[in-house]
This record gives sequence, structure tokens and C-alpha cells, in this order.
Amino acid sequence: MAAHKTEQEKLSETLEKLRPLFPFYVNDYIDETSVSTGSKVGYLRDVRLFFEWLMSEGLATCETMKDLPLFALESLKARDIKRFESYLEHRLKQEKATRLRKLSALKSLFRYLSKTSDNDNGGTYLERNVMEKVEIKKERSNPSARAEVLKGKILVSKEEMLDFLQFVMHEYEEDPKISYQQRGHFKKNKERDIAIISLMLGSGMRVSEIVNLKFTNITMKQKLINMKRKGDTTNSFYFSSQALADLNTYLEVRGKKYNDPDNELEYVFVTAPKGQPKPIDKRTIQKMIKRFAKAYTRDMTAHKLRHSFATFLLDETNDLALVQQQLGHSAIETTRLYTHVLDDKLRDAVDKLSDF
Repeated sequence: MAAHKTEQEKLSETLEKLRPLFPFYVNDYIDETSVSTGSKVGYLRDVRLFFEWLMSEGLATCETMKDLPLFALESLKARDIKRFESYLEHRLKQEKATRLRKLSALKSLFRYLSKTSDNDNGGTYLERNVMEKVEIKKERSNPSARAEVLKGKILVSKEEMLDFLQFVMHEYEEDPKISYQQRGHFKKNKERDIAIISLMLGSGMRVSEIVNLKFTNITMKQKLINMKRKGDTTNSFYFSSQALADLNTYLEVRGKKYNDPDNELEYVFVTAPKGQPKPIDKRTIQKMIKRFAKAYTRDMTAHKLRHSFATFLLDETNDLALVQQQLGHSAIETTRLYTHVLDDKLRDAVDKLSDF
């Protein structure tokens, strides 16, 4: 059976396809910056949009983006960057968060070119950094405000989590609002899709971790998974008995339904277009969960299932460090968000003491 590419391998391929389109100094920047492959791909896409805009506006005279000269960047004015930002907002209709991300990518590139790059004469590629004159005003929200937004988009209790899972198991298929095609697709992949949702709700796994999960990562008897997670760190975490049961149900039919009877494909969750088994991808999972959530009349994404589990686990244990370890957070400040999601419960508990 032919080897199938992981999400990481696909990102690496995309990066290698993008790099030849850029000048040497951008490739030097990519070599020097210490971020994930996915972030590098994002940077290059943002820089490509900017360079294409420079060429279209006559601010850089060159045949191809690869030939864009450094002096074109050195001669830019702050007003040119403002015009680019206006182009993103009014012509491309991009949200503020997207515009800020693109400007941040440019700031990072220009900082490298003017501060840490090293040309043949021992100097830097740029002597002047126009991006230093551009202020990026990020909208800051405190953890309580972020948590308030999150509350309406997650399942905030064990009962709600089970209700959503039961809906997918027993009610979704009969929902009159779904199409004939959606119903047929669900019947074909029911065990797999339920196992994915159950595992996310029962462990807090990221979509990327579901996609990259291999049989060798799982110790079924201990309900334990050991795998590489975000930031290239490897750690172990547990999953629930419900997730184990749903996973076993899926594995009983996986070989027959997806044409992989001997589990030759090392990835747990698969699809089989035209009878050829291959690992499921992130987009398929994200679309699947959005479809279920819409039928359940909730505005909920795949990542919100992770938030739901985290909120429940913190409520059950009241142990931030434990939740941090289970979720694979590098900083406990990230985990602390869930304490604010539970503020309503804290207020209710205090109200019960009103006689004292």
C-alpha cells in the first residue's frame, strides 16, 4: 500500500513549493526564523500578497516576485503601508484580525532584514525599516471577556456534552433538515465520526492530533495516548471510557468500511475515496463537526469541543496543572482561561451562602 502523507508532510511540501517564488533574502528569513512549518507557510503567503501588491502599484519594478529588489523595500514610506492596509480592508474585505496578522508578518520580516540579517559586507540587508513607523493596535480583551464569548459556543457541562454526543448517535440521522446526501454520508461514516467526537470530548484532543493519531500511540487498556503535540513536544494524556467504547465500535468496522482489513494504514482515522484508504484530513473533521453542530442548533467548531472538555475537566478537578498537562499547554496562562468560563458556577456557589 502506498504511503500517505501526514498534515506535517503536506505543509513541508507546500513550504518547498513556495520558497522558489521568493527572493533570496526572504528565504534567508525563513531559514532563520524559529517557528513551525505551518507558521512559515503562513508568513510566505502573507508576504506574497504584499509583494504582489507592491508590483501592481508600481512600488517595485521587476518581472517576477523573485526579482523584487531590496531597495524597493528600503524606499517605502509609512503611507505606503497604510495604503496596503486599506487595500486589505476595503478591496479584499479582510477582518481586522486577519489584517493585523499580515502586518505582524511584515514587521517580523522587516525586523530581520534591518536588524539580524547579515550581508556580504557584514551589514544588514536593509538600513531603514519602514515598519518601525507602523503601529499595530491589537484589540486586547481580558480573560473574563474572552471567556464570556466562549460560553455561548461550548458545551459547559457533562450533561451538555453527553446530550450532543447522543444527538449525533441517535437523532442527527432522522433530522428533516439534513439533505439526502448528508444522511447517506453519515450512515457510511457514522462509527468513525462518533468516535472522533467522543475522543475529542473525552480527552480534549486537537483536530491535528486526531488526524495524526496512530495505532502505536494508543494503549487501550490504560486509555492512554502518547504522541507528539503542538510545539513538537511529546506527552501522554488519557481519554474517557465513553471514548474507548466508541473507538472500539469504530475499529470493529474500520477494516471493512475503509478497505484496510489488516490495518496496513498506521493512522487510526481514515477515509477511502474510490476505495483507496488514506488518513482523514483536518478539513473533513472541521466540516463534519460544523455540520453536526448546525443540526444541533449550536454555533460550534471542532476546537470548541476541546474547550468544552477543558472546562468540564477543570470543574471536576479544580486543578489547573492537571488540565494543563492533559491539554498539552506550554503555559498555564492559556489554561487559566477556563477558570473564567466557570465564573457563573462560582457566583452561584457564593449565592448559596447568602444567609451567612
